[in-house]
Amino acid sequence: MRSLEPTEALVRAASLYLPIGVALALVVRRRPDRRRVAGALLATVWNVVMLLAVNLVAVRAGWWTFNADVAVVAGVPADLWLGWALLWGAVPMLAGTGRTIPLAAASVALVAADVVLMPLAEPVVVLGRWWLVGEVVAVVTCLGPGLLLGRWTERDEQLDGRVALQVVGFAGLVFFVLPTLVFTAAPDAAGGWDVLLARPRWHLVLAGVVLAPAGAIAIQAVREFGLHGGTPLPLDPPRSLVTTGPYAYVANPMQAGATVLLAGWGVLLGAPSVVAAAAMGVVFSAGIAAWNEDGELRRRFGDDWLDHRRQVRPWLPRPRPRATGVAVLYVAGTCDPCSQVGRFFVRRRPVGLDIVPAERSAVPLRRITYVRDGRTSSGIAAIGRGLEHLHLGWAVVGWIGRLPGVRPLLQLITDAVGGGPRAVPQCGGVGPRGT
Repeated sequence: MRSLEPTEALVRAASLYLPIGVALALVVRRRPDRRRVAGALLATVWNVVMLLAVNLVAVRAGWWTFNADVAVVAGVPADLWLGWALLWGAVPMLAGTGRTIPLAAASVALVAADVVLMPLAEPVVVLGRWWLVGEVVAVVTCLGPGLLLGRWTERDEQLDGRVALQVVGFAGLVFFVLPTLVFTAAPDAAGGWDVLLARPRWHLVLAGVVLAPAGAIAIQAVREFGLHGGTPLPLDPPRSLVTTGPYAYVANPMQAGATVLLAGWGVLLGAPSVVAAAAMGVVFSAGIAAWNEDGELRRRFGDDWLDHRRQVRPWLPRPRPRATGVAVLYVAGTCDPCSQVGRFFVRRRPVGLDIVPAERSAVPLRRITYVRDGRTSSGIAAIGRGLEHLHLGWAVVGWIGRLPGVRPLLQLITDAVGGGPRAVPQCGGVGPRGT
């Protein structure tokens, strides 16, 4: 391993320590509030994930290469990567992007700075002929979404959008960045991503089947947070106690699902270190994180939280859901396929779910409809919601069926075989709450 040349050492040190210094100075000067700190953190996480991916693509495409073999991650100098993530994530958010500085102005300034600084990063960064193409790709996939996520979080707006970006960002952090770091540092993972590509196809299919429930429970838990006005980030929590969906079965569905996924990912990659990271995550979540979370939730929700924790275990799911309130599933009795669905639910004695004839709704309904706390789902989404009230096995089926991309496909198939919307004769009665 060669030693760093003075110019190379200067470039690499400046790439990391200048963004760190600017970020710290902004914290001291601006004294950011909780939501701005949350926005800065999320914007940085997004760029950590996406910039590593873009740099790997850039090297393969010849947009630029790196002349470095010290402190590199998959060939990318770690200091340039992390400094770049801070410069495009934390720095603009702490400076007031979206509040005192328009988002467009911040983006133009950062792109201009990048265009100037990239050529100055030689000899560490060797630019190719089409490096500006890579710059455009980085702006579109890293800078833009990161600033939007940060601004939406700071302003507490676009909840669905920021939840979606958080899911992508943290999934990339756990399943892309962490394994890449392990491949760099751990001798037991020397095969890297090639191990995954060399797996027989049936290994991947089996892993998908086994790990799908864990992924579904984690994603639906995140979506449940969104329905209650918050996200998984502790600085941006839901406004009310979440006890529905996966939380009716297990108190830590996100941690439980992510742990199983990470352990399975480590097995697929042939990396015991990744499996060990999953185990360490359990230890941390069950120790320090649980202690902090219990204190915070007890302070915010009092006896409601204590009662929930007495009935729902942190890691081991209940076989049947905890009953909290009552939901309604409107099913048409005059529609034969619909009435069969209604009888299916009645026979299984749902917990906290009333099956009501759609004909009694004061509001005309054209599909099976699920209503709870003023929120309405219809069609496949309603059936998936209803399955959460049966037992864990059916709930998992419902969570998988309601995944983004899966639900529209299932709804399309259902409509194609005769389960599409239809008019239901109204007998009068009470309509879906909240409509």
